[in-house]
This record gives sequence, structure tokens and C-alpha cells, in this order.
Amino acid sequence: AHKNLKLAGILILDVWNAEPIKRIKRKPLGLVANIKVGSTNIRRNRGFRITRADDQTMVEVNYVYHLDKSDIKDKHVMRVFYPQEVEKVIKDGKFEILNQFGGFSGEKFRKYGGRILYVLKKR
Repeated sequence: AHKNLKLAGILILDVWNAEPIKRIKRKPLGLVANIKVGSTNIRRNRGFRITRADDQTMVEVNYVYHLDKSDIKDKHVMRVFYPQEVEKVIKDGKFEILNQFGGFSGEKFRKYGGRILYVLKKR
């Protein structure tokens, strides 16, 4: 990201917070969104389970998208991060943290909130 941004360019980084994931360990498939796009109804379901919980916390994430007449399934493994891990990489990567949020509506970040949004500026 650093080489692709101009000086003082803005980057928004969306991170899954490891704190609540380590406490929860497993979450069964459940509804996270129900939207309509044109005439198509889309129900998005998500579940996860920890697959690694040492120095790198990894989760297997399962999504099922129910469209009007079909289902799309996605399963992948991803890394989740503690705030201090991300903030070290941000600083080492020559970015300044302008703000930190707990979601896309601008809510305050909470230690055990599932999401961390960083608003960064290239130095």
C-alpha cells in the first residue's frame, strides 16, 4: 500500500480483532446480513472456528450466501490480529494512525469488539 499511495494518501484498513475470537473460539453459522439487490434477496450467513491460537491466531471462516434460488458457499482460513500487532506494522510501514473505529458507522473501538478500522495517512 505504501508504494501505491501518494505522500499524505489515506488508507482504510479493516482488521478482524483477535481478542474476541480467542474468547469465543467457535461461532456457528448464523445470519449476519439480509439485503435486497434489485429484485434478488441475499441472506449472508457466517460462522468460524479457531484453527491456530499460538503467536498467530488463525480462523476458518464459513460463509453461505442464500440467493433467491441458489446458494454460494465459501470457506477460507484467515489471520486475525491483536491491535498491538497491527499498530507495529503500521508504524514500521511509515503510516500515521489518524483514527481507529469499531465499525463502518464510526462507532468507538472496543477491546473485545470484532472489528478494527484504522484510518491511516502515508508519511
